[in-house]
Amino acid sequence: HIRCTHFFCFECAGAHFGKHNREPFCPSCRTPANDVMLLPSINQFPTEWFDVLDSKREGVLDKFTTLRVLEAVLPVNSDELHRTSTELWDKWAGDGHLTIERFFAVGGLLEWVRGHQLSVAAGQKFEADFSDADLWFQEVAPNG
Repeated sequence: HIRCTHFFCFECAGAHFGKHNREPFCPSCRTPANDVMLLPSINQFPTEWFDVLDSKREGVLDKFTTLRVLEAVLPVNSDELHRTSTELWDKWAGDGHLTIERFFAVGGLLEWVRGHQLSVAAGQKFEADFSDADLWFQEVAPNG
């Protein structure tokens, strides 16, 4: 489970951890760290990915942490993601916190991530218009 909401390249974090192994800490907020861990792949290990981000072990993800992770691990336009985050989060989470059931649901965060990654893998320049999330889902995942 995470201790703070800062995410780094695994190699860079490991190098920082190695330099400060007596009292390791996050280089951004200086929160004490026990270890550097690789974030599981959201595609290969979605349940484990969710569990790592569920820092309070309450079975929910918060918006701030989730958006920070998406920015760190996906090739997304951060400004666009933040501009549309309320609409997307409402679609994914509804009541403010994202449960594991909603994470896996049709139209949920996992489906959005996979659709995004498919468009990138297909060589499409990913500049989706997030202003109409339903239309975006139909364009990226027409059969889903």
